[in-house]
Amino acid sequence: MKLPWHRLAQAQGIVVLTYKRTNQKDQNSPLEQWLLGQYRQRIETTGSQLVDLLHIEDLGAKTDHGLAKRVIGAMTAFTLGIYLNFLLGRELLTVKSLFA
Repeated sequence: MKLPWHRLAQAQGIVVLTYKRTNQKDQNSPLEQWLLGQYRQRIETTGSQLVDLLHIEDLGAKTDHGLAKRVIGAMTAFTLGIYLNFLLGRELLTVKSLFA
């Protein structure tokens, strides 16, 4: 059975990087460590904002279809906030002020 990120790599050329634990035989290369360090704060900020502003942890959906609709709605709202910040010349991830 192939893992989801293996299917992404084969189908669309997407590579998923994760931090390796210290007890693992294979460790991240210096380039991978640099890339992970560059994007970690942005990823964590985005995840935190999705939880705090859009309550993505508890969407209250009763079906898979309902869950998908709510996640798509939350991601659309967040993406629109980033785009509005881009148009206004503001920091992209300062979405909270748009929702307040």
